[in-house]
Amino acid sequence: MNILIVDDVAFIRIGIKSSLSKYRNLYMFDAGTYEEAVKILDEEKIDLIFLDLNLNTNSQTKLEHENGLDIVRYLMEKEIDMPYVAILSGTVNESKMREAYNLGITNIVSKPFSTESLMSIIDEVHDVMYQVPLPR
Repeated sequence: MNILIVDDVAFIRIGIKSSLSKYRNLYMFDAGTYEEAVKILDEEKIDLIFLDLNLNTNSQTKLEHENGLDIVRYLMEKEIDMPYVAILSGTVNESKMREAYNLGITNIVSKPFSTESLMSIIDEVHDVMYQVPLPR
């Protein structure tokens, strides 16, 4: 199962990859920007995206694609098979959450999160895709 982790904070991406690395059959990619994410999505078949809503928390300059949901819109515009998407959010922005829901995203994981909460989503996606539990 291919998982893309999109977050502008490197230690969050590293932490997720590290905590999930002990599970077999999980192949992880990570991106810190919109541009890095769409490059991976153009090149790889991704099954699940853990997506941060705010991709510019560490920059003083405004970026063109600060909203993580721009990645979902990119997939829709390019008509790329939509992977399952789970939002990683440190703050609850009601308008962005509504926008995510309108785009079909229903899984929201609040920061800080546990490995168990991520694995719950991975298990759910794996069960839907393959109709069998994820091997451990």
